[in-house]
Amino acid sequence: MREGFTPHDCRCEGAFCADATVVTTHGAIEVSTRLGARGQQWDRLVDAGEAPSIFERSWWLDATAGPDAQFVLAYEVGRLVGGLALECERVHGVDRYRLVGAGIPHGLDAVVEPVLAMEVEARLRGWFGRPGSRVVWLEGLRADSRVARVAPPDARFGQLQRAPFIRLPPTFEEYVAARPRKLRQELRRVIRRLDEQGLRYRLVDPADAERALGTLETLHRMRWAEGSPFLESFDRFERAVAAGAPSGWVRFHEVVADEEVVASLVTIEHKLTCAFYQTGRIPAPEWNNVGTYLKARALERACRDGFEIVDLCYGEGAGKLAWSDDALDVVSLTWEHGVRARGLGVAQRLLGPPLRSARRLVGR
Repeated sequence: MREGFTPHDCRCEGAFCADATVVTTHGAIEVSTRLGARGQQWDRLVDAGEAPSIFERSWWLDATAGPDAQFVLAYEVGRLVGGLALECERVHGVDRYRLVGAGIPHGLDAVVEPVLAMEVEARLRGWFGRPGSRVVWLEGLRADSRVARVAPPDARFGQLQRAPFIRLPPTFEEYVAARPRKLRQELRRVIRRLDEQGLRYRLVDPADAERALGTLETLHRMRWAEGSPFLESFDRFERAVAAGAPSGWVRFHEVVADEEVVASLVTIEHKLTCAFYQTGRIPAPEWNNVGTYLKARALERACRDGFEIVDLCYGEGAGKLAWSDDALDVVSLTWEHGVRARGLGVAQRLLGPPLRSARRLVGR
């Protein structure tokens, strides 16, 4: 087992655990570096949301959180009733808050107890508005994010790329039949040809996840080189695999030719949702269609195993859109608090894309 590849194992009891040190308390808000033993309560709030994201699950957040994570938690009579997963870094003497996650997550929001939503929002608003200077820069939010109701009136939304998804029918044949004619023909041609060449799809046993992760990293580097955002946060994803693979939340899919893995896909899975997170393949001419073959076989397996949604994740390239049925809008939300932070925010806006008023987008 490679150094640092250690499964998450929290056996804490009570309100807090050793790896979830409380940083500060402010107006019925507690801030912790990890969810730890509160994960079950957090996940209950995630499930209570209108459209919970697979990347809001407690195991994923704890695994991908950096050393400066701040889980902003609201309690009511000892019960967790809301929260927001953030990371804080110091930039030019000002605290800058971002969402927790590896790469750019999507579909995120604050979690709340529905009957206490307004109370939780008021507490979060008070926490963000406490004395001091800070920049809040949240990328990966839902367009109808609850956080927008926490933000001040001058907060700004930016439209990011969308996250396409597929509503799966019961069978792969029905899925293919519903695709555009060009993709439908390509899928049938590629599957037939590569089957005849002897390529083989396999779903990797969770016990072999560490080996499969190393293979994915190698193939991803071969295909996308060092500029990949995935590789920039690979250490976080490695922790997520260690935490999620034993429970079946992280699965690897491979295409094998003569015992050599020529393409790899990793999915994040929960209940009826399967997220196609990252891929890699040998970028040789003879394997030009192996990525299509791998996705097709992984979709076939998703239909067979009863998944209802396949999330193609952030980024709306032409290839993804042809495979998908719809796409989730993904936005950024930015505001500054305090004189020093406002000065820094003005400088950043001069270099960045135009942003829309948060209040205008919320009112749409």
